[in-house]
Formats: sequence, C-alpha cells, structure tokens
Amino acid sequence: MRALPSRRHRACGRRHRGLAAPSRPRVPPLRARGLAGRTPRPPRRLDRARPGHRAARRARAARDRGCPADGARPPRPARAGGPRRSARPRAGGGVAVRILQVNKYLYPRDGVTTVVAQTLRILAERGHHVMAFGQAGERNFTSEMTAAYAPAIDLENPRISAGRRAAALARILCGTEAVAAFERFIRAIRPDLVHLHNIYHHLSPRIIPSLTRRRIPIVMTLHDYKLFCPGYRLLRPDGDGDRLCDSCIAHGPFDAVRFRCIKRSALASLVCWLEALAHRRYWSAVRMFIAPSEFMAARAVEAGIPRRKVRIVRNAAPGAPPGARPRKARPQVILFLGRLHAEKGVRTLIDAWALAGARGATLVIAGDGPEREAIEAHARARGVPARFPGFLDGDAKARALAEATALAFPSRWYENCPMAVLEAFAHGTPVIASLIGGIPEIVKDGANGLLVPPGDAHALAGAISTLCADHKLAARLGRAAARDAERDFGEERYAREIGAVYRDAARDCSRR
Repeated sequence: MRALPSRRHRACGRRHRGLAAPSRPRVPPLRARGLAGRTPRPPRRLDRARPGHRAARRARAARDRGCPADGARPPRPARAGGPRRSARPRAGGGVAVRILQVNKYLYPRDGVTTVVAQTLRILAERGHHVMAFGQAGERNFTSEMTAAYAPAIDLENPRISAGRRAAALARILCGTEAVAAFERFIRAIRPDLVHLHNIYHHLSPRIIPSLTRRRIPIVMTLHDYKLFCPGYRLLRPDGDGDRLCDSCIAHGPFDAVRFRCIKRSALASLVCWLEALAHRRYWSAVRMFIAPSEFMAARAVEAGIPRRKVRIVRNAAPGAPPGARPRKARPQVILFLGRLHAEKGVRTLIDAWALAGARGATLVIAGDGPEREAIEAHARARGVPARFPGFLDGDAKARALAEATALAFPSRWYENCPMAVLEAFAHGTPVIASLIGGIPEIVKDGANGLLVPPGDAHALAGAISTLCADHKLAARLGRAAARDAERDFGEERYAREIGAVYRDAARDCSRR
C-alpha cells in the first residue's frame, strides 16, 4: 500500500507546481479576543519575590547594606593613603608619569635632536620619569638602557656596500630589527605615554602596533612634511636646483616618483613611495599631532589629518634668555648655523656676501652635512673667505651666537619652527631670514630681525650691509629678540602646552 504524502511534502509539491501552500490560520486581533483594554502585568518586585528566590536574597542583602533595591553598592570610603596613582596622565597635571621620547637620532645633530634633548630635560625638571629610544650609538646623550636600542644604520654614506644597502632597504620597508628592539624596550619600561618625533627610515612606523595593543597614548611632533611628502621637504628638482612643490598634498605621494624628488633617483623615489604606502595605515593610531607652527598645522590639515588631532605648540628657546647685552662695533660677524643642505640656502648666502662687499666683517658657516664640500668649493670660486668651523654644540655654539652681529638664515624651503632662530633670539642676536614657511611667525621684519625673499641674493646682501653699518639698529633688534624669546618661547610655556597635549591624548585614548 502506497504511503500518503505528509503535509510538508504536499506543501513542497504545491510550490514546485506553482501553487501556494496553505496558510496558517490567522490569529484574531486583540480586540476580537477581548484583550484590547487590558494592561500588561507589572513586573514582580524583588523584595516581594518568593523567600527562597535568588533575586529576593539579593534584594534583602542590598536593603540590609542601605542600598537601593537594584543592588548598587554604596560609595567606598576614601583611601587612607590618598588617591591611587593613575596609570595614565590625568587632566589635573599633578601626577608624575613615565614618558618615552622616540627619535631615530639621539645625539646632537640638528634642530630635531635639540628639541628631543630639550623636551627630555624640561619634563625631567618637572618631576616626570622620562626615557628615550632610538638607534644605538656612542654619541647618544642618553645613557639609560642604551644597549636595548635599535641597531644603527647609515643611509647618508654613498660608499656603503651592497649588502648594507640591502639591509637598509629592508629596514626602511619592514623595520623588523627596530620593531623587535622596541617591543623588548616597551615590555621593560611600560611607559604611560609615548611621544614620537622623526622615526622614518632608521626606525619604522611599524613600532606603533606595539603601543596600540597596550592602549598607550601616542603623540607625534611634525618636524617636517614626511607624512604627506616622501621627500619630506615639499621640493622637487628643477634644473640644477629645487623649487617649491605642493603636488604630493594635492595629488598624492606618487608624484615624488614622477618627478624623482629623492636624490634625483627613480629607484630612491620609488622606495620612499612604497614606504609611504606601507606605513600609511599606522598614522591613524596617533592621538595628537604637535605642529610647531601655524603653517605646519595648516598643511597637515590640508593633507588630510583631522583638525581635532592637530595642536600648535611652538618650540622653546633653549636656556634662559640673557636679555639685552651690549654689542661690540668690531669685529662684525655674520653667522650661519644649521645643516649644510641645498635647501638651507647657504649658496645664496655666499653669493650675497660677494655682492655686499662687507669690509672688516667675517662670514662664519657653522654646521655639517652632505653639501659641505660643495659649499666650500662654491665659496672659494666666489672669492669669499668664509670660515667653516664645523658642527657647533654646547658652549661653542653659545659663544658663537653671543659674538655674532646677526644670524643669517636664508632658507629656501618651508621651514617649520627653526631652532637656530630661537637660539639666536635667546642670546639677543637679531636674525636675517627668508620670508617663507613658519619663519614669519617668529621673525617680525623691522621689529626683531629682517626678512628677505627666499633665494634673492641682492636683498640678502642689502640686509647684511644694513646691520653691519647700523650698530644701533642691530642692538635694538637684538633687545627685541631677547624679549620675544622670553615672552613667547619660554620653557614654562612649552611645558604647560605640551602637558595639555599629553592629557588630551590620554583622555582620548581612554575613551576608545
């Protein structure tokens, strides 16, 4: 006997034959069932539950403790030993925290290392436990746990072997050794906050996940334009020199490859572009970006960094400003202080000195860098008897600034907040600088210095001749520069503003 198909099979058969399956009987509405006017039963109160019910036992225990019926605990009494130390910087600012400063170089080299050393000292003087991480080296100005630093690599030596070039390329793109060293360092010191500076190439942004996994707030200072320009200078080759370029901000970092912006090499430009693509995703973990100038802040926002993440904190003039000081009429000394790169405009300064014909004056070009031999050759070719004492630091730099009639700073790129200018101000030395980037935010033309168009040797020669001839003007500008350094660029102001940034970063990290 053939079995009859079940209801499920009959419904499936109807669907396959295009027929609708029988619908379930419709439930009558509430009004038809006589329930329209009823109200739902109120929930059972915990204090009226059955005596043996767990909710009733919790309610009775809460009532015995003097708490409301929901079982909330009463506030705990104050701790006998005072408030417990928070693991993150608090908004009050009165708690000492462990702050780690990270930079690829930790020895006196340029303005960035000056800022790092100054920040370490300022924070330590205010009771914080500060540490630094970077590349290992004998010249480092830090001595705590230097054996745990990342191995050093040299990317500026053109005579390194092919094997070291391959290792440097792996460090730039992967950063395996630097990440491993940083992971060990973080596990050992357990910082409350990490402040990043220049970590490109020699270290790596791949160290950032080690911090995000531990929910450590990250702050980063934008010393240059590397985050949105693979060449970091916003310059591109133009004939024998360079010219200003905003193409990477407007169209993306691949324009650095198209124009061969890095060392005029297609391969070097391609490597830096690949580095920018590989590391782009890490920058979103940074809670706050410190822009040392309004110009840098505007460019960062234009490049896509959220405005709420950008804080303007100008660098501090190192040391206590000495105030006004008498100046000698002779000898006249015009000083340049900085790295010897093409974008610093040292060739323009030499050309201007040849045009000025300042008799009895001396041109001192203090610094070091890859362009030193070429700049010395250019000075000899123009017949300029300039002195090249090399890199100056400490007392030698302070003495050179104190003896100078003026500091010449003829930069040709978008300077941020140059430390050489602030150091000159701290010693009461007027500045002759280019009208470019963040320099006009510091140097006020005719008030504490003189401004000239970038790359204009004739205008620079006129400014040099003016200060060498008018001693009263040089003295007045120097006194104004010292006052501005003490009022607008003091260390107390820097400590207060950077502390506020640290607290905002910690607060933002705790909310996420």
